[in-house]
Amino acid sequence: MKIDCLRNLARSLLTLDACAVACILAPVAAQAAPEALVSVRLTEADHKAVQGAVTGYLHAVAVKGPNGVGLQATLISAPVRSVAAAAGSNPSFVQSGVRWPGDVSYLGGALIASAQQHIIYLLPNGSCPVQTCWGDPQGFLTDLSNSNFIHLADQYVGASAENRYPLGKSASISFAPPRNFSKRSTPFTDADMQAAVHNVAAATGQTGYGHLYHILLPQGADVCTDTTYSLCYSPDSGAQWFFCGYHASVDFADIGHVVYAVEPYQDVSTPTVFTLKASTCAVQPNTPNGTQTDSTDDMLSRATFGMITDPDGNGWVNVIDLDFFGTEINDECQFADTVLQNAATGNYQDVYFYVDIFRVGLRSYGLLPIYDNSHHACTIGPSSGG
Repeated sequence: MKIDCLRNLARSLLTLDACAVACILAPVAAQAAPEALVSVRLTEADHKAVQGAVTGYLHAVAVKGPNGVGLQATLISAPVRSVAAAAGSNPSFVQSGVRWPGDVSYLGGALIASAQQHIIYLLPNGSCPVQTCWGDPQGFLTDLSNSNFIHLADQYVGASAENRYPLGKSASISFAPPRNFSKRSTPFTDADMQAAVHNVAAATGQTGYGHLYHILLPQGADVCTDTTYSLCYSPDSGAQWFFCGYHASVDFADIGHVVYAVEPYQDVSTPTVFTLKASTCAVQPNTPNGTQTDSTDDMLSRATFGMITDPDGNGWVNVIDLDFFGTEINDECQFADTVLQNAATGNYQDVYFYVDIFRVGLRSYGLLPIYDNSHHACTIGPSSGG
C-alpha cells in the first residue's frame, strides 16, 4: 500500500507551464554584468563569535546515491523531532481533510514572507570568476524572485506580493586551498561557514529573518557539519559524502539570528559510470544553461524554498509519513524519486537529479519541482506562466 501511494505521488507531477573589513557592500544589478565583488577578510572576532553561537537547526539536501537514502534519519535535528512528537498527539498541528503521504504540516515556528538574498563567494586564493566557477547565481536569484515558481511558497508563508525575495548584496572571501580529503587537508566545517556569514552580516547589520545568506563553495572544496568529519559534502571521499548542501540558522551573541545556506559545487558525480554506488549532486545533461549553471541554480532554488518555509526546523515539515519524515517542501520530490527507485530496483543507477525544464522569470532552467500541499504533488508553479 505504501509503495502504491508513493508511486501515485511520483506520477502526480504537474507540468504546469511554467580571512575584517567593516564595509557596506554594493547591491548587484539584476541581469546586468556582475559588479566587482567586495572582498572581506575574516578576523579572530568572527571565529570567537562562532564559539559563543548556538546553531538552532541544520537541514541537509541529500546526495543522490546510497548515502543519501538514510540522511534525513541522521541529520533531522532534535528541535524537529521534539516538535514532531508533539504534533503526533496534537491534532491542531495537522490541517483538516485528507492527508497525503507527501503533505507537510505547519509546526508553529517562524516563516519568512519576504527577505533580501545575499551571496558570499568563497574564492580559492582570492580568484574564481563567478561565471566560470558557478554560472550566474545572481541572475538566477533575481529571476526566482520575479517568477511564478516562487509563488509556490505563498500557501506556506501567507503572502502573495511580487518580488518578495530580491537579490541583496554580494561579497567574496579568499581562502588558502586545498580544503578537501583527497589532498590530505582539513575540510571546511559549519563553524567556518558561520564565521563567514558572521563577518558579512556584522559589517552590514543585515541580520534576522529579513535576510537570507547563500555561501557558495568552489569546485574541490569539501565541507562537513562538524570536526568529526563524518557527515560531509566530499565527492573525493565517498564514505563521508552524505549531502549536496544545507540550510541552517544560528544565534550569535552580538548580532542575533542569522539564516544561511551552504551550497558547494554541484556539477559533480562519482563515479562517472552507472554503478550501484554512484552518487551525484548534478542535474542531467542538456539542460538550458548547462549542467554547471543549472546544477548550481537547482541548489539555490531548493535552499531558498527551505529557508523561507522552515528556517528553524519548526515550520513546514512532513510529520505524516515514515518514508518522508522530516523532509521539507524543497526535498520531498527528491525523496519520492529515491524511495521509489530503491523499492523498485534495489540500486542507484540514476547518477543525476532528473529535473524539469521550465521558465523561471526571464529564462528557462533545469530545476527540481517543489512540493505543493494544495495539489498534493510536486509542481513547478501554482498556475501557468513563469
